Amino acid sequence: MRQCITDNGIHVVSTSQPSDRYCLFQGVESALFVDLAIALVTFSIWWVRRRLRYESPFLFAARNNLSEADGPAERAPPHPGL
Repeated sequence: MRQCITDNGIHVVSTSQPSDRYCLFQGVESALFVDLAIALVTFSIWWVRRRLRYESPFLFAARNNLSEADGPAERAPPHPGL
């Protein structure tokens, strides 16, 4: 097998890191994932609060115990993206 590989000009280059860097790499990778998780949770909280700020008129009426018989309900401001 080795003769066949060398006859066809194929060579394998393998690099590795010293074992004393294992903890460093694990720490860096863990920090990246924790930072990403914190960023996603922060974005999710911001997104939900933003969406609740521009709630639909139906939710506004339901929250304030209003019905159509009570007259027109105050409308929430329109969503800025619409």
